[in-house]
Amino acid sequence: MNSLGLFADGKYGAGWNGVTGTVKGLFYGDGKQLIAQLIGCAVIVLWAGGFGWVFFKVQHAVQGIRSKPEDEIAGLDMPEMGVYAYPDLENPEAVSVLHTRDHEVAPGPAPA
Repeated sequence: MNSLGLFADGKYGAGWNGVTGTVKGLFYGDGKQLIAQLIGCAVIVLWAGGFGWVFFKVQHAVQGIRSKPEDEIAGLDMPEMGVYAYPDLENPEAVSVLHTRDHEVAPGPAPA
């Protein structure tokens, strides 16, 4: 949001966007432009938030939007990408979970 609703000094705006007179901001004696801008911001937030909420509810019902809990704990490198991102910094918990699911985390034997 720009600061027109605060700092407009009344020199401009006549005839633009159906405005009959000039536009003044809050600091120049008229807060109508600021109120109009705040209403516009609220409409954008409500529309985007509502659309996003509907989209993610549908996505969750159709496909799901979360990974499996065990994959989240072990790390999503193998389940999501098929390769381990940091083979030299193996997490022992991740190695045991991924090896039990027949994934090769890094070259070498599975832990005992």
